[in-house]
Amino acid sequence: MARAVAITSASPLTTTPIAVTLTGTSTDKPDGSTTTALTATTANGVVTTSFNSASSTSDVAAGQTIKAITAPVITSTDSHIPAATGVMEIQNFAPAVGLQYTSFGTWDLAASTSAPIAYYAGVFAGGDVGDITATMPTTGSASYAGGATGFALTGGNAYRFYGATALTANFATNAITGNITGINAYATGGSGPTSPLGTMNSIALSGTISGSLFSGTASASATAGTAVNITGATGTLNGGFFGPNAAETSGVFDLSGAGIAVMGSFGTTKVPSDRRLKVDIRPVAIRPDGLKFYSWRYRGGHGRFVGVMAQDLLADPRFSAAVTPGRDGWYRVDYARLGYMPPNLPRMSVEGEAAAARYRKAAH
Repeated sequence: MARAVAITSASPLTTTPIAVTLTGTSTDKPDGSTTTALTATTANGVVTTSFNSASSTSDVAAGQTIKAITAPVITSTDSHIPAATGVMEIQNFAPAVGLQYTSFGTWDLAASTSAPIAYYAGVFAGGDVGDITATMPTTGSASYAGGATGFALTGGNAYRFYGATALTANFATNAITGNITGINAYATGGSGPTSPLGTMNSIALSGTISGSLFSGTASASATAGTAVNITGATGTLNGGFFGPNAAETSGVFDLSGAGIAVMGSFGTTKVPSDRRLKVDIRPVAIRPDGLKFYSWRYRGGHGRFVGVMAQDLLADPRFSAAVTPGRDGWYRVDYARLGYMPPNLPRMSVEGEAAAARYRKAAH
C-alpha cells in the first residue's frame, strides 16, 4: 500500500538560504520493509531519490543511537546535484527518543559521496499521513519529552547541535509551550567529534494548536552558550501531533538575528512509566487524592526518578486517561494530566525509552 508522507522541512542553512521543499510517499513491501520516495524541489531544479527502510544502518551521533541512510540520487534537473553521482544522506533521530509514529532529524544533498561538503542541508520532521492524530483531545493537558537536532551559523562558523526537548500541550486553550535545553554544539562534518565543542543557548518554543497541527514562535535565551551564542535570535515554530490520543509530536523551528541563523527539528513522546521497565522500586508518597508516587531506576539505566506507575493509574478510573499504550506494548504516562511535572522529565524519557528499546531488541 502506498501512502503519502507528511514532511515539514526547514530551509537549508547557508548565509543566503536556498529554499528546499521535501515531499514523499512510502510503500509497504511484502517482507515488512518500507520503501520511501523523496522529492527535493530547490530553486535550481528537482532531485528525486528512493530508499528502503531495510537499508538503514545504526549510527551514533552525540552519544545517541540513530538511523542513518545514504540514498543515491535517481533523477536531477539541478546542476549542483548530478544524477550520476549525487547522494542524499539522512540522520533519523526517532530511535534515540523512542518515537513510533513520527521521525525527525537532518538531511543533506551532495554532488557525490566524496564531496567535502554538502551543497544543500536541512532538517525534517513528520511521519505517515495515516499516523497524524485524527481525533485530537479537547480538554486537559499533555506533557512530552524527547530530543532536538539541527544546524547553527554564527560568526561565520557552522555547527551541528543536539539537545533535549520538553513540551506541554494545553488542549483546552489550544496552546503549546516548551523548551529545548542542554544543547551541545559539534562540528558540522558527519556526526561531529566525540566530544562537544561547548554549549548553545536554550531555545523557548510557544505556539497555537489548530486541529492536529501547531505553529508559533521560537526564541533564544539570554544566557549565551560557551561555544555558540545566539542571544537575540527569534523565529518560527511549526509541527504536528501523531499517533492515538496525540501520543507524539514533531516539528521544525528556525531563528535568525545579527549574523545568526539556526534551523532545527524535534520529536517528543509521552514518558514510559510501565512497571515492567523498572527495577529497585520504592514507595515515596501518596497524594491526598490517593495517587501513589515511587522512586525507581529503569532496567539497564543509571538515573533514579520519582513518578507514578502506569498500572496503578489504569486501575483507577480517575487517572486511567493519563495512560497511553504504545505500538510496542509499553505504557506511557502523560504527567500533565496528573498535575505533576518531574523536574528531570527529558532524562526520564530518554532512559525509559532506552529500556523499552532493549526489550524490543531482546524480543527479536
